[in-house]
Amino acid sequence: MRQVLSAASVTNMGNSTGAAGPGATGNAVPGEFERGWRLLAVTSAVLAAVGVLSLATVLLLKVAGLSPWTGLNWIAMIGLPLAFLGMAAGLLHAIHRRRLL
Repeated sequence: MRQVLSAASVTNMGNSTGAAGPGATGNAVPGEFERGWRLLAVTSAVLAAVGVLSLATVLLLKVAGLSPWTGLNWIAMIGLPLAFLGMAAGLLHAIHRRRLL
């Protein structure tokens, strides 16, 4: 059997995904997968911001001599590590995606 090479396959021979066109990821829906990673990055950033604001609120209330709500501590203790893990996963994904180019 003889294989016929199209212009798209010849120009993308160095592309490890085998996808046609610039920026194509080889998925059935190219933007769908990347949208999930973008959502993870935004969620991680929001979690980090909420965690830092919660921690700052606790510190300010303590300085003022008041007793802060215990939930503020829990928001910081849970939110900041989750945000760190989400950002680390996004960073590893970006490195992996860069190596595929």
